Amino acid sequence: MDGPWVPTCRQQAGERARAQNAHEVAAAGGGRGSSTRTTAGATCGCGRRPASLSFAAAPRHARLMTGRGRSTLGASRAQPAARGLLSLRAQKDANDRWSGFRARNPWVTPRIEQATVQNPTGLKDFADGFNRLTLLPTVSEEEQRAAQAVADKVIRLVQRMESIKVPRTLPAGSWGRRTLVTEAFDIDLVLYVSEYGGKPVSDLELWREAYTGPGSVARMRRDVKDALQRADPSWSVEIANDAHYGNVLRVLVGGMKMDLMLLPELVSGTQDDPVWAQHVRLARPLFADPGAAEYDQVRERADGGALVEYVKSVNDDVKSVMRWVKGLYKGGVLVNGLSPGGDEHIRSFSLEVLVLAAHQRLRQGEGGQHASSGSDYKLALFRKFLEVMVAAVRTPEVVTVNAGKWGYSHNDGVRFAHCWRHGTVRIIHPIDPTCNLERPRQHRDVSDWTPYVALAERLLALLQRGGTFRDFVMVPEVSRALQRMGGM
Repeated sequence: MDGPWVPTCRQQAGERARAQNAHEVAAAGGGRGSSTRTTAGATCGCGRRPASLSFAAAPRHARLMTGRGRSTLGASRAQPAARGLLSLRAQKDANDRWSGFRARNPWVTPRIEQATVQNPTGLKDFADGFNRLTLLPTVSEEEQRAAQAVADKVIRLVQRMESIKVPRTLPAGSWGRRTLVTEAFDIDLVLYVSEYGGKPVSDLELWREAYTGPGSVARMRRDVKDALQRADPSWSVEIANDAHYGNVLRVLVGGMKMDLMLLPELVSGTQDDPVWAQHVRLARPLFADPGAAEYDQVRERADGGALVEYVKSVNDDVKSVMRWVKGLYKGGVLVNGLSPGGDEHIRSFSLEVLVLAAHQRLRQGEGGQHASSGSDYKLALFRKFLEVMVAAVRTPEVVTVNAGKWGYSHNDGVRFAHCWRHGTVRIIHPIDPTCNLERPRQHRDVSDWTPYVALAERLLALLQRGGTFRDFVMVPEVSRALQRMGGM
């Protein structure tokens, strides 16, 4: 019969018994002069060696040999040994990373290291450690000064131009909202324009139309670009032509990136609160007829001051968690600035809104009876953020935030559902209820939430099953983020 010989169960049992007898004879001293032989050369009746015999219970010297006296012991143990070696290396790497973390953070006591959230004492220690982590993404004073210096220089240059009138400016984006993440930010600056070429430009239609001739917004942008480039040829100034960066100049000054937005100044004369006046001017017609409302990028951006004022009013501990979740994503989830699958990254402001929503849900759940700041609250807020993010993507649940006088209630927001009900992920702008922050765009794909949501689910499970603070820090994405922030 062709092919290898396969022993039957009875034949295998016989081989095991003979191997065991050989071991017993040797152990009794019967090796000298004994006619008993081991199974090293065992064959079947036709002289063919078995293709495979398993003698897990046999002693080392009684196991089968293959080839010319070559033991299968090394082969049988090769894979487990390799896995063990890799495991030892991984453990050593983890220990080295933890040692580095401890060296950089002497506040990590043994109690904090072994703390869990399962009991009040451990919860407090864990929260104290987590609070320290949330401070790492905060930008330094040096970074703040550098950003402000660049903004001041740009503002001075534009306000010197004779063709354009800029009555006010606004620090926008993460910079204006005070949620910057160290070494991972650019500057967003808004210039509110009231006149160009001696003519008023307060009509929103002027900013939407495709006209590019004299007096157009496109020509205004070109003039500002040329003025900045002439002032300092070392600056890089580009006009972005995609839908997202309409009316935006991309400026690079000494390594500092800036998105410079030109937007209409809609209020005239002296105003005690021009941000509020502009907000009312833009929001009133929107809420007067929700059924006819549509998303409008110019309107949303022109009301950017309202968003900045609202987020600035939120307490610093909430903004600290915003910085942490953005730093965790940018430094731990993203790889070289890209999603692991190469897909589109998540907008950082979407993460901020998820934290704001988590904050409001915590406060509603507590009935407003407990402090909404401090170490314990920051840890609770982070856990609630993870839950809200998972629900927003997996369910998907519509996420809204009540921004007080600047925004709208959840019930009012639902009246604009025709603007975003078909979105895959629906995180609604706190000021503009027509705007789904995660809407599809012409210039970019839908955000890839998968890796961050998967991390959220793992972190929630770790905390639920009693993982320690050290376990939390050693999660690969957390460790990478801490390295990026200088904490490891």
